[in-house]
Amino acid sequence: MNVTFFGCQSQIEGIMPAMRVCYVCSFKEDSGGGVSQVVSNLSQYFASGHDVLVVEPGDSTRYYFDKGKNIHFLEVASVGKGLLYIPRFRLVDVMRIHKHLRSFSPQIIHLHDEGPIPMLLLSFVNHLSFRSILSFHMSPTRKVPVMDDLLTKLAFAFSRQNNICLSKVFGQMVDIFCAPAKCMESSICEINSEKKIVFINNQIDLLEFSGNKDIDKFSLISVGHIVPDKGCDYLIEVMRYLPQKYRLALVGETPNPRYLQKLENKIKEYGLNNVEFLGKVPHAEISGILSKSHLFVSASLLEVQSLAVLEALASGTPVVSLSNSTTDEFIDETVGRNFPRETPPLDFARKVEELCELDDKRYNLLSENARSKVSHLSLEAVGSKTLKVYEELVSQGKRKRKFTLSVMYIVLAVAFAKSVRILYFLERGFQKYESRSTRKS
Repeated sequence: MNVTFFGCQSQIEGIMPAMRVCYVCSFKEDSGGGVSQVVSNLSQYFASGHDVLVVEPGDSTRYYFDKGKNIHFLEVASVGKGLLYIPRFRLVDVMRIHKHLRSFSPQIIHLHDEGPIPMLLLSFVNHLSFRSILSFHMSPTRKVPVMDDLLTKLAFAFSRQNNICLSKVFGQMVDIFCAPAKCMESSICEINSEKKIVFINNQIDLLEFSGNKDIDKFSLISVGHIVPDKGCDYLIEVMRYLPQKYRLALVGETPNPRYLQKLENKIKEYGLNNVEFLGKVPHAEISGILSKSHLFVSASLLEVQSLAVLEALASGTPVVSLSNSTTDEFIDETVGRNFPRETPPLDFARKVEELCELDDKRYNLLSENARSKVSHLSLEAVGSKTLKVYEELVSQGKRKRKFTLSVMYIVLAVAFAKSVRILYFLERGFQKYESRSTRKS
């Protein structure tokens, strides 16, 4: 078997030299956190030697080809932003999606969440006999964390696969499951113990993060959506115990303005002027920010395989963290420190000080170790593993048609989208009313 990429077609006995692969995601590129970036990495990598279609939300339902990326795009008319996009799914939209999908005729459809758009595409998969994979980026049986408002609850339930019933529906329809870490196995088996599970790490463009460190001393960085389970309030507590020369930059979109206001009030209460919210930053700029950061700090409670932590390591930035699935696997004393979840902020702060005060020789050793930790997650290494999974599925031939089930799932997908959309607009109306009331008072 001889497989090469990046401009050279695969030469595999009994398999077509180029595959047709469709990636489906409920988030626009660069707006859905790690999930959308994983889709971007995969699609851009495979586009070098295969035909690739990406299905994602858009302002209208349209199909186009991006010559620069060598990728076909099918945008689905949707409303929303950031963590939550809700498709319109008018009859004309559904018919166009079906037409374009049938025209592209993918051999593999790779779904990356369980929202209405993937559900609709999966209903077409059953009808058109394509093979399908569902990647879990969060535990399918995970409970929705405590939230301040309906919109953020919807975002978590919608984008992070917390609805067990919905997961079971998808489990019946797809051919195999894919997960980035073994820790998800028991959770996935709860929804379907018979379906095959393959474990493939998230991939990183190591070249993008291979630049030399140009450290801005005592600068701390945390990357991720500004939501409660990312532990932003814990990091602010940590800053209380650090000298004023330390600066914390929080990079990420805030889906809930009330939570941001809560954090800003806490910063004001503690008299801190060294915490900055940078907001949403294009992914292309993340490597530059990491190259200047002294340490990456993470207090996230629920992660399977955090792309932000992996990219920090790839950039050579030591990490101080609280325990979760990602940090338990990748963070130890050779690259920083991983603390138990119940660790007091003071202890966390003392370790940050200790690492920032290291001499260049010891710091550079941490930096080199960090890069080594993720050297096996390159585009080439993870891409080749993914290709083998695709080849195995394609070799099984087309699925048997299930037209009756397909119609049922189309109806379910449309109903799902419509119900979430109604709740979305109710919440938006409430936020506008609350905003007007606040200005009047």
